[in-house]
Amino acid sequence: MKENKFFPKQQSKLKNEAILRALLCGLAVGFGANFIVSLIFWLLPANGLWICLAVLVIATAVATPIFYIKRFRTNDTMNARRIDRLGLEERLITMVELEDNDSFIAQAQRRDAQAALETVDNRQLKIKISKAVVAAALICGIFGLGMTVVNGLAESGLLPGGDKLLENFVKEQKTVYVMANYLAEDGGYIEGDVAQILVQGTDAQTVTAVADDGYMFKCWSDGKTEPTRTDLTVMEDVTFTAIFIEVDDDGALDDDGQGDKPNDAPGGKDDQGNDEGDSDDPKDPDNSDDSSSGGGAWDPNNKIINGEIYYRDVLEEYQDAAEELLQDPESGLTEEEKELIKKYLGIV
Repeated sequence: MKENKFFPKQQSKLKNEAILRALLCGLAVGFGANFIVSLIFWLLPANGLWICLAVLVIATAVATPIFYIKRFRTNDTMNARRIDRLGLEERLITMVELEDNDSFIAQAQRRDAQAALETVDNRQLKIKISKAVVAAALICGIFGLGMTVVNGLAESGLLPGGDKLLENFVKEQKTVYVMANYLAEDGGYIEGDVAQILVQGTDAQTVTAVADDGYMFKCWSDGKTEPTRTDLTVMEDVTFTAIFIEVDDDGALDDDGQGDKPNDAPGGKDDQGNDEGDSDDPKDPDNSDDSSSGGGAWDPNNKIINGEIYYRDVLEEYQDAAEELLQDPESGLTEEEKELIKKYLGIV
């Protein structure tokens, strides 16, 4: 069907409307292709700003005539429907459909339609574009031009490339795990989870160092003296060991030189190397079972000698006497005995 057969006066405006619709659709396709290509060059990264702009022009130039030919090109049927919306009550579409009918009624209908068409003012025929087409072209244009600008700024070094942003994002999303290990030396055990797998930067679970019978907790390997610990914000693998020391039945330290026996009194050694005041003779008043006469490290009366004299009051006297004895070359003390006296009285 020929386009200008029935509506030569209206054809120009209707054709411009069809071209504008096709152009908007072509721009939507062009900007969409431009966005995709710009994104690819930004992620690589690669210098492709001019290629992105060329893709926009070429894609628009190819898509626009395709849309016009396949979707928006006008013909008499389309024009008739478009003009009938001005109030001609389908006179024109009926005229087009009865084009090849030479009956009296068909001829009369054509004369009536032509008369109605003469009353139409071309100014009434306004160009109409679908809102959906305008919105699609606008959205694609914003994304396409925006991505092109980002790509150009990345090429000039004003913005980081997509590869760097993705690398940083992957690093942030990667979960790092660390280990918190809690060990115990001889004399106790750890109450709680001794091998904890933690997300880096989180807190460890609370653990407690518990001493066995005959032992007491001394400290952790990092110097902390509280048996219960909760390590916060663990950033790397850590290992802590609980250290225990041996005590006797009365709670005093063992006799390795770190403390006194419960009934010990300060003094030197006799000729047999025994502590003075530590006689096994039950008649010896210094060997009394009364805790007040002892020097036990964990006895609350360990500062009292014979129930009368405080240990601290005579400590310097004993230390001076011991130091003189240690410096006397004729004291007859062995090196082992000298070391024991130094440890006992705290002489450095």
